[in-house]
Amino acid sequence: MGNMLGLAPPGALPRRSARREEPLPNPGSFDELHRLCKDVFPVQMEGVKFIVNKVLSSHFQVTHTVHMSALGLSGYHLHAAFVGDQQLSSTEVFPTVVGDMDSSGEPQCPGPASRGRAAPSQGSLPDPTGQVPDVAV
Repeated sequence: MGNMLGLAPPGALPRRSARREEPLPNPGSFDELHRLCKDVFPVQMEGVKFIVNKVLSSHFQVTHTVHMSALGLSGYHLHAAFVGDQQLSSTEVFPTVVGDMDSSGEPQCPGPASRGRAAPSQGSLPDPTGQVPDVAV
């Protein structure tokens, strides 16, 4: 075994380089150096969001969305959509019903909107008979 702390021969040690004559440039303010150092690290995520889409039939689709965050509000959102099979034109299918529900149980069901008729406001369920009250235009 050898002595690890023994003196090395004079030629084995690296020589120190000559000291620079010109001064080093100013690296900048502390805030800028700190910002540049933080840019090296990966961005921290604030939460996670899961979205699950399920097509139950050719007319019915359900979407579940779960959002979890330590900083903001966490919650659950359910979205259901039904598209009927009566085709009014090449781009429009009837009936179309869309409904949403958030984690507090508040339903949001936008109703049909047409000129001269009032659409139900968010948070109210549509009339089961499909009637929309007339309003003055």
